Amino acid sequence: MKLRPFGTRATIQIRFAAMKQRDSLFTPIVPRDFQHHLFRAITSYRGNLPSREGLQATYELLPSPDSNFIKDFQSTGFDARIWELYLCALFHSLGISLSQPNDRPDFCLTGGDEIVWVEATMANPTQGGVQSQPEGHWEEIDRVAAKVGSALFSKLNKRYWELPHVSGKPLVLAIADFHDPDPLRQNVGPISRYLYGKHSKLTSAAGEPVQSELLEVKSLGPKKVPAGFFYLPDAQYISAVLFSNAGTTGKFSRMAFDTARHPFVRMLRHGFSYNRESTAVAPEPFAYIVGSAPETWGQEAVVMHNPAALYPVSQTFFEPLCQQWFIQDDFRYKLPSFLPILSRTIIVSGNPTKMQAVESHLLDMGRKWVLGTWGKMPELENDIIKSHQEWQSQNKPIHFGICTPNLTV
Repeated sequence: MKLRPFGTRATIQIRFAAMKQRDSLFTPIVPRDFQHHLFRAITSYRGNLPSREGLQATYELLPSPDSNFIKDFQSTGFDARIWELYLCALFHSLGISLSQPNDRPDFCLTGGDEIVWVEATMANPTQGGVQSQPEGHWEEIDRVAAKVGSALFSKLNKRYWELPHVSGKPLVLAIADFHDPDPLRQNVGPISRYLYGKHSKLTSAAGEPVQSELLEVKSLGPKKVPAGFFYLPDAQYISAVLFSNAGTTGKFSRMAFDTARHPFVRMLRHGFSYNRESTAVAPEPFAYIVGSAPETWGQEAVVMHNPAALYPVSQTFFEPLCQQWFIQDDFRYKLPSFLPILSRTIIVSGNPTKMQAVESHLLDMGRKWVLGTWGKMPELENDIIKSHQEWQSQNKPIHFGICTPNLTV
């Protein structure tokens, strides 16, 4: 049984004390009927106080939020504003100097002698209709990649590199996937396949050291969306793409939570993380009581570097985030010691005198979930192997070698 790791909680680099420099994000200025449902949820539930404190404190750190920020946050722009706040917290936690000297791109980052511009974007839900259900695993992967690809392509067409203050400097697109309301956000796999136009097809059997063949992916989904964003015309001006599925209220709840300040709240986090075992084709389950294990803002973030970039970002600028490169027909990674792929947070609020019992119950839930998931692991691994065997390509392999399938499937 693996319950990820218990110990001293990591130092949080944002102080979540109440600050009154700016108006509150949570004082309603939008009529209730027009408020975003998640805004109403975090405003009304006492157990979401840590999230409210974390979001407000991060808002205070934004150098120059625009005049519509609070209105957007409370209504149709909730997801986009949460993503901007997450990026602000992430960059501050990395010790990077953050400024907003121009209307666009969104952020100017300075680390040492290096200046990097960042533009935030997101994949939105399909408007004006019911989203069609994919037929299988790879159809779902392609659908996600196509949604993300559309958002990135729109930003490419903005041609930010032609702005005088951006010209000649690295430009990073920071993408979040909000196209699906499911709280279990998609991992980095579909985005990586779209960016590089490459697919790591598992070729080893269960229990064997993981082997793969690297194949070309020319198009995605029934609409035949062209793959290989980094090789599109003008994409050489995009230095990298940053992705995280942690731009959520749950992340702010966990990072702001303090047992002494919130004695009426307990949380359980459970999910899947990258498995470093040489024979692992599936990620490993984890569960822990929030506050008992280290967590950082960048735990879930992945930076995918453009092999054709005119102005690359240095390998150290975004450390210690997970990073991916495509070099000499193969992928290279810098992996943190703990890389959550997806997770869910259960929040319980109640009488402080009963919270110890609540914590014991949540911990028992986590243990049972981890044990149950390990019990299903042979079936899960066989499903993954089968899905790779079913994936078809008309192209010859580029490369045979070791891959990291439990990071990308």
